[in-house]
Amino acid sequence: MIAALIFTISALVFLVAMLKQLFETNAFFRHLEQAHPEKFIELGSPKWHIQFGDTTFREAMKYIRSGEFEALDDDILSQHYRSMRNAERLAYVVAVVAIAVTIVQAVQDSI
Repeated sequence: MIAALIFTISALVFLVAMLKQLFETNAFFRHLEQAHPEKFIELGSPKWHIQFGDTTFREAMKYIRSGEFEALDDDILSQHYRSMRNAERLAYVVAVVAIAVTIVQAVQDSI
């Protein structure tokens, strides 16, 4: 019962964290487009979408994760990046918790 509750809460927090990361990524791109249009165009006008043949988003994420945007000296971009990073880290932690609970429960059931 407790394990199921911990798993459910972990799964819900994971989903919320991933949505937060997605929204912060979109907010990063929107601000980049408004405040630094030349850099936004240079990156190929990235938008979050699933398209297997388009590498624009992947390249833009490499730009963000490498910290190259810090050269723009924009506090709002830095804030969005920190929020993205924190949400991603939270998602990793709760995913590990959910997996650990699942493994513990499976081991207990097999004993």
